[in-house]
Amino acid sequence: MLLISLRILHIVLGSFVVGGAAYSILVLEPRIGRTEPRHAAHVVGLLNSATMLFMIVSGIIIIGTGVAMTLIMWEGVLDKILSTG
Repeated sequence: MLLISLRILHIVLGSFVVGGAAYSILVLEPRIGRTEPRHAAHVVGLLNSATMLFMIVSGIIIIGTGVAMTLIMWEGVLDKILSTG
């Protein structure tokens, strides 16, 4: 059950990060580029402050779940690799 939960969390957060980046590049940036520079700078500043924390936290969780899934699936192999005897 733990492995399934980790996979779901990993996939969902990965989808949010990739989808958010694609939306930002393909939709927001072209439309913001058409506005006046002073308005564009304000909007970009607001977006960066709102999304930066989410992207950082999501990235940390994505990496953590990936490492956890790898360690769970390699459980027997890691014991052999890390043993000193």
